[in-house]
Amino acid sequence: MRETFEHTYVASTTLCSLVLMHNSHARRRVYRDTRTWRQRLERQQSNWNAIFTSLTDAFLQWKYPTTAPDPPTTSRDTPEARAPPSPTDSPSPIDVDPISYDFTIDCVDLYTLSTSIHVPRTASMTAAEALMIQGYLVTSPVDPTLAISVKTLELFRRLRCRKASLSVEAYAKVLCDLYAVSK
Repeated sequence: MRETFEHTYVASTTLCSLVLMHNSHARRRVYRDTRTWRQRLERQQSNWNAIFTSLTDAFLQWKYPTTAPDPPTTSRDTPEARAPPSPTDSPSPIDVDPISYDFTIDCVDLYTLSTSIHVPRTASMTAAEALMIQGYLVTSPVDPTLAISVKTLELFRRLRCRKASLSVEAYAKVLCDLYAVSK
């Protein structure tokens, strides 16, 4: 009698576990993408077109940084002639944005082999623009999760110019080897 009870208890516990496991999977909703390939490509193109101008400006800002020329020094600019800063010279609390728009993102950079970077960003910048100012191109214009350094892409372009048979797959495998990523 005792063996039957234990056997029934184990069987019912197992059955309950299976039912709970099945119900938890049944609750997951799977969405089917009903867009056509053409619609996907059009959406992708429109997303890139929306940020193309700002991305170009950010690239030029990264590639050719402008440095302000040093103003000529006069006798009033010497340390002895300067007055100590007054409390009114500091920015007021209204001028400082209390919200930080900075973010960290995974990256691929052949030269530094870093796996993530911290990107400073202002409220008026998109994530793609902020990354381009730092020298990284996003893999997606909307909600990016990975950035590739422009220098890494430039190296690939130059290698392909010299050896056209170098495949994207071979270059990707080299990057995976350097990052110690296995299949």
